[in-house]
Amino acid sequence: MPLQNPPPRVAWCIVHRTTVLLFLLTSSALHAAETITRPASVHAPPIRAVQKWNPLWAFRNADDPVPPAWYRPAARNRAMLWRMRNPFHNFTHYIIGVSDKDITRTGRHPGAVFAPGGGWNWAVTRHRWLPLPFVSFDGKRGRFYLGWRESGNFGGKVNLTKRSSATVPAKPASRH
Repeated sequence: MPLQNPPPRVAWCIVHRTTVLLFLLTSSALHAAETITRPASVHAPPIRAVQKWNPLWAFRNADDPVPPAWYRPAARNRAMLWRMRNPFHNFTHYIIGVSDKDITRTGRHPGAVFAPGGGWNWAVTRHRWLPLPFVSFDGKRGRFYLGWRESGNFGGKVNLTKRSSATVPAKPASRH
């Protein structure tokens, strides 16, 4: 009879192996890593566990529920557009994210999403025993990141850049 629900140990092994893989992703990861500690962000009112279990709460923005003055001041449906701008804010910050928890972050540049000089950046965010991986790359053709960022929220993004016309060789003119 196959296992219906694998034991929690199996899930922990998968997370642990992913973290080790990210750690060994680049040769620069073998150098000494930096560690920073960030205290939990303070909210008024505080975020409670019962809110995190409410599916509708995941689609709200606990940090900025009202649009700031600079956001589309003349728009008719300004509040609705503000909510639609980042519909999963609470989900990425507080349900799967750890923005409301004390965290320790270890990596090449733990306080930044991208490495200051470009190239690979990696980090592991820890809340208690849980390792949460992060990796990013900034290069000539674009930049991307995936994982738990420096503020504790989960995110992913890919930006590809076009090659400039100066790098594309010109077609030789045909002689007629």
